[in-house]
Amino acid sequence: VKSDPEQKAPLKQCVPQNLFATYSGRPPLSVWSTGEMGKVLDTMNTACCEVAVDTETGEVEILRFGVAADPGKIMRQTSLESQIDQVMYFSQGCQLLEDFIYDRRTGVKLNNNMVDYKKPTILDVPPVQHTFIETRDGNAAYGANGISHSLANTHLVIMAIHNAAGVWVDPPATPDKVLKALGKA
Repeated sequence: VKSDPEQKAPLKQCVPQNLFATYSGRPPLSVWSTGEMGKVLDTMNTACCEVAVDTETGEVEILRFGVAADPGKIMRQTSLESQIDQVMYFSQGCQLLEDFIYDRRTGVKLNNNMVDYKKPTILDVPPVQHTFIETRDGNAAYGANGISHSLANTHLVIMAIHNAAGVWVDPPATPDKVLKALGKA
């Protein structure tokens, strides 16, 4: 509480119950009353990323993403690919561009608009290579599996930067942070 920093509350009391969901859609109403989660669905997916790091400027370029996924039964190929692409581009934004800036004194977010809050554009995103292993063993409707959100690895690009340049950088990996990690700033 801003007016009294000593006053505290558990996170569970602060977060509304309706934020909980499952891969299989909205759980039965009985789940809300018991506080238990719905059915857990396994997903088998992995992703990789190749980057180029300019050690003089600190610029990071994502050359390509790769995804291998078991969607169970593929219902619609273009929807599946689009879902995966969206989550990979989301990860790119989180790791290279997106940064919340807060006023240290008040806690107010200072970049609460789409001009100051940086996100990748269609010109910034690399190709995504898709590999699907259609097992038809999914435990959702018609043998499908949920796939996209399990791929939202917010440190995929950061790990690729470490692989390429040998340094760890906290996201977003801006050029100044990369240069600092390289000992050049």
